[in-house]
Amino acid sequence: MIAVVCFAAACAAVQQNVVGWNEFSHFSQIRAFDHGTAIIDPYRHLSGDRAYYHGHYYSDKAPGLGLLMLPVYHVARSTGIIAPTGAASVHLVEVFACVVPLLVMLLLVFWLVERHDPGHGAAVALTLGLGTLLLPFATLLFSHVLSASLGFAAFYLLWIERTRGGRLELVAGAGLLAGYAISTEYPLALLAVLLGLFVLWRRRPLPASLVYSAGVLVGLIPLLAYDWWAFGSPFHLSYSYVAANSSGVLGLGAPSVRNAVRLLVSDRGLLVVTPVVAAGVAGIAILYREGRRLDALVSGAVVAAYFGYNACYYLPFGGGVPGPRFLITMLPFLALPMAAAYRKAPVTTLALGLLSAGTMVLATLTGPLLDTGLSRHVWLQRLQAGHFKVPTASVWLFALLALIALALALRVTPRPRVRRIDLELTVLGLGSWFAVSRAGPALLASDLSSGHVWGLAALVILGVALVATVTRLALGNQLALLAAVPVVALAVRSLDRTTLAICLVAASLALLVVLAGPWRPLSRGPQAVR
Repeated sequence: MIAVVCFAAACAAVQQNVVGWNEFSHFSQIRAFDHGTAIIDPYRHLSGDRAYYHGHYYSDKAPGLGLLMLPVYHVARSTGIIAPTGAASVHLVEVFACVVPLLVMLLLVFWLVERHDPGHGAAVALTLGLGTLLLPFATLLFSHVLSASLGFAAFYLLWIERTRGGRLELVAGAGLLAGYAISTEYPLALLAVLLGLFVLWRRRPLPASLVYSAGVLVGLIPLLAYDWWAFGSPFHLSYSYVAANSSGVLGLGAPSVRNAVRLLVSDRGLLVVTPVVAAGVAGIAILYREGRRLDALVSGAVVAAYFGYNACYYLPFGGGVPGPRFLITMLPFLALPMAAAYRKAPVTTLALGLLSAGTMVLATLTGPLLDTGLSRHVWLQRLQAGHFKVPTASVWLFALLALIALALALRVTPRPRVRRIDLELTVLGLGSWFAVSRAGPALLASDLSSGHVWGLAALVILGVALVATVTRLALGNQLALLAAVPVVALAVRSLDRTTLAICLVAASLALLVVLAGPWRPLSRGPQAVR
């Protein structure tokens, strides 16, 4: 727990010098609330993220973060601790709106994992904190960390209620948190529905479902009241008055295969900037095979639902951000699968975690917000030039506190038993990441310039080949590692052209068929609490 607190303190020490549209939209909403109005006309020039209604400008964000931070801002401003505006003022609000919720989330992750896989709680918490998008967004005034923390806290209460049985006050609390999560970030409605299904998964679902629904409605009251106050109706969302969201339903359309592939393997795709997420997804399969079906289904449902939702959105990355920010909600739900991955393949998971942490720390300290036309390699170029986007003191303090947190986590994590298959998976994982991070953006760019879809097709086949190779290798067919050789070859710059890429991934699939052999099943682990 001290390690998690040290990591949160490290995040609080990072003050970003560049404030973007999304952050100013939230901050303008807080300033307007402080003056007793929802209208942000005096601050409209600070952000393009705004709604226009009856001749006035409003923040296009849900009001949950603004309402929660209003007391913090009001006290700090009225006592002279901060100026009414400026980077320091935004940073103070960000500490309370993002870092504190991140601390709560990671502590819940720690406690949940310790109950299932004792000794792995600190490792999983710091892997999620350092090696995923939670790190950069804990230093930016976005609502994703807060809403994800509220949603995961709701799940944690439901999990506690399921283990102890019959405590409807916990179900009501979970509903309240899920409802306020929607009031903070509209897409959390999807998680609220999934948690409702989790509540129904019992012998007598009616009392619990009614209590949960009542809690959700209470949590929605701030949103309904704000919409009535600002837009004249409790059912008029701010997104309805944003021109960019006019397509489809609030910007949502039919699922797009191209968007799905971009979310994973484009220049700032999820598996490119945070490959440790792949270990977490693989952990879902491990949980299922061990008989922990409910744990696997909950994690898998949240991951699939948010990935599918994001693939339907007209702007899948949400602007010039370090990665697909709308997928942040699913990250804490990878805690139990990540623990399973650490238990079965500790070296592989740790290697991918260190790779992810390096990328996320680099992005956080050199400026996570990049124009959409820039490559992630800008972060490395800034590091080489010594151009940090945070004060130098913040860099050193972050480094010191993060190293202390890592040392403490290492101290309490049991020493893993290294197996040959784990080392083989490590080689495959790192090689695949180099290939995907090189070929993915190149093939998608080739499609964009030519108007064809062959690069997209090559990437889809590449994904199938990698999943099949990892599966066969994990289940005992060690010769399957040979099938990864053509795929890893895509990391060579001269081989990432579309025609060659299709030939290489086809060769990988052919080798998988030739090398097919008997699989050795994984041993079953402890049963999950149902």
